[in-house]
Amino acid sequence: MKSRRYNRKFSTEQINYEARFDTERLRGIEHIRDAIKILFEKLIEKSTENLSSNDLIRYCLFSNKLDKPISTKLMGVHEVTVETILSKIMKVLQSKDEIFLDESLQIEVVTLRRPIGGARHRRHINIAVDRLKKRSILSVNADDDFNVCCAKAIILAKGVLENDPDLKTLMKKDSSILLRRALALHSAARVPEGPCGFDEIKQFESFLDLQIAVVSAENLLKVCIFY
Repeated sequence: MKSRRYNRKFSTEQINYEARFDTERLRGIEHIRDAIKILFEKLIEKSTENLSSNDLIRYCLFSNKLDKPISTKLMGVHEVTVETILSKIMKVLQSKDEIFLDESLQIEVVTLRRPIGGARHRRHINIAVDRLKKRSILSVNADDDFNVCCAKAIILAKGVLENDPDLKTLMKKDSSILLRRALALHSAARVPEGPCGFDEIKQFESFLDLQIAVVSAENLLKVCIFY
């Protein structure tokens, strides 16, 4: 283990590991698969030993020879298996000309504790009021004939995070550019125009390669996280 960081406010913990392989003993994809399997058997055992089955966990692998990190979804501890992680890793390895295990492998483990019962009281969000008062809450106009407010919210959030040069225009109540981008997102992600549920949100996530958290203000601020 290289480092450990705990966020008390959100009950999350980030643990960073470093793994090294004896590449002289690894011959062929099957030996590599076995080595990674043993690594994650030990890692899963270690990273979940103080968690309950209700808690959430995600594994992310980094290497200089990877185009981008290999990440699992944020899943319940009870869902974690070596096969779940291994299938993602091997899919990437088999598509590369060179195996990246000839150097250290960085592994990031993020956990989210979800205590059952005894939670502290949280103020209920009043959407009609808080969306006007709170700078941390951005709202989109849902009064149009297309019913694409979910896509609008995604486009606006990305605009804020990525410092979109058209951000001020996107934030206007009747922004035509926001509507056009939302319609284009529906088309590109092959999501039918109209109200979105969990399946549609997952489809947006898959297309955009990002993670979306849905907070239900009408249901005790319940958070649904997809990946």
